[in-house]
Amino acid sequence: AAQLALASANPGDPAAPSLRDLHWSAARCHLALGQIESGIASLREAMANGPAGSTDAPPALHIELAEAYNRAGRHGQALQTYRAALAAATPSDGAPTPDEIPLLCGLARTAALSGDRTLALDVGWRALSLLPDQPPQLARAELLADLAGYQLADGQTEAAAATRLQALETLQAAVRAELQSSNAKVQTSNFKPARAASLFARFAEEAGSLGPASSPLDLLRAAVALTPDDPALNRALGHALARASVQNRADYRAARAASV
Repeated sequence: AAQLALASANPGDPAAPSLRDLHWSAARCHLALGQIESGIASLREAMANGPAGSTDAPPALHIELAEAYNRAGRHGQALQTYRAALAAATPSDGAPTPDEIPLLCGLARTAALSGDRTLALDVGWRALSLLPDQPPQLARAELLADLAGYQLADGQTEAAAATRLQALETLQAAVRAELQSSNAKVQTSNFKPARAASLFARFAEEAGSLGPASSPLDLLRAAVALTPDDPALNRALGHALARASVQNRADYRAARAASV
């Protein structure tokens, strides 16, 4: 459908979608179908077809192109795309802007994929410095979790465990704040239950480094409470419950044998 719209596009019609939007829509169709290289080609066309022939593009378009490059394993081009977007988003006085945060996060992830752990950590901490401590934010928890992964890959085991625990505490605080806002009928726009649930599930897989206060079972219960209709999370919780039951029976038998 997007390709048909491109073929019949009328640039002179003010009510018609722009060429950039049409190429962008075509790219998303290609990427959803797993046609990565076609998606990259359409995204590059979208970059080149701005209003009045401009090649300036919004940060979201840079991010989608960079992540498409990452999906294709072309991390060097992804790094270049993120760096170009950051240069365009940073004002001449160097003052931070909201657009920088997702670009820095993407650059850090891409650096980690390319094996440059030093760059991943430097850029990740810079992004974190732009996010406020309060109120607790899901984005801050996600970034802290990423930073813990970069630290672990860099051999900083103890620092990674501390950062991951800080990420979990930030996530739990963000969920509590959202529940309080919901009870008070206050609308919040930056909390995404599915993203929070996904992060809880991620922590469940890494629970061994979070200490005894955070069991995989409890973390998965928290994930399912946020997205009760998610079949994958429900299956994961079911498996965790089954493992816990087997372990409880084994512990019971061991305790009885020891008491004899």
